Amino acid sequence: MERTGELKHYFRRLRELLPCPSKDRRRFLADARRMAEDFRLGNPGASPSQIVAFLGDPKELARGYLDTLDQESLLRYQRRRKYLG
Repeated sequence: MERTGELKHYFRRLRELLPCPSKDRRRFLADARRMAEDFRLGNPGASPSQIVAFLGDPKELARGYLDTLDQESLLRYQRRRKYLG
């Protein structure tokens, strides 16, 4: 994977793993990008691979975030999306 595309691919995958309302998804993605930028600033010369390693597996990151949301609201959202799908 080319270096410049590695982070784009990571965040695209992370976005796909967030079946939640768009406002929550946008907020979390902004937070994750901020974490990546903070890491990059604290580690000048860090490669995209190092940034991705710092963020961790996108599935685990997404699951951790989804676990912080109100589960009843999340289930209603997912049902509605499936129904309207």
